[in-house]
Amino acid sequence: VRDTDGPDRLYVGVPTAGRSPKFALQALVSSLLQSASYLKDKRSGDPRHVDPYWTCVAYFNSLRELGGAHVLMQDDVPRQM
Repeated sequence: VRDTDGPDRLYVGVPTAGRSPKFALQALVSSLLQSASYLKDKRSGDPRHVDPYWTCVAYFNSLRELGGAHVLMQDDVPRQM
């Protein structure tokens, strides 16, 4: 049975062929946050659709992965943006 009344969800898979998963995560998060910055600056479309908290949700399988991503988010993501 398909739920046609609730909110939609979009799942996206990102291949990491030839790159490490950390590099792919860094590139993806940088791109998402840069796009949010662009929308905020240009005010294109309806500004209510831009998340004022710049929320980017990521799920990890272990605390070790989370710890590595935390360092990545602090160092590499701002530099990439």
